[in-house]
Amino acid sequence: MKRNLKKDWDKLAKSQQPYSLAVIWGKALPVWDKILAEFLPEEIKDAYIIDLGEQAKKFVVESYNRDGIDETYAMKKSMQIVEDGTKFGIIELNISPEEMAQRKKNIREKYKDKVKDYFFESIIHVLEDRKTTSYIKKFLDQRRVDGQQTLKKTKFIQPPD
Repeated sequence: MKRNLKKDWDKLAKSQQPYSLAVIWGKALPVWDKILAEFLPEEIKDAYIIDLGEQAKKFVVESYNRDGIDETYAMKKSMQIVEDGTKFGIIELNISPEEMAQRKKNIREKYKDKVKDYFFESIIHVLEDRKTTSYIKKFLDQRRVDGQQTLKKTKFIQPPD
């Protein structure tokens, strides 16, 4: 049986499309809609707000730990972040991690004066490693059964020409 290399190549190329997962921490949810507006509709694969309840601290620690952040720092960060609540905004994006790193800096700079009691990283965290992103997405999907935990599913409307 002859393999269709073009099909295999196309499948691989699709699986390697740019992808980033951004977490908008609870402190920044008042500017959720403005942060979403920083992205083009075609760049947003999915966006929702989720309440992780008792799992919130674990989520924060795992998000930082799997990104190579020291466990002590991750625990400290989780205490600060969960202090503001267990609801987080999740944005799945068709944007390369390299481009997203710059966008993250721009978002932090633009909104730091609009977030009450701002501290570094209290607005957005971006998972930049594909393996980490996959793990965290699975963690979220398990808590999002049929949208039961999703508080707000965002609909994207293409702006008129």
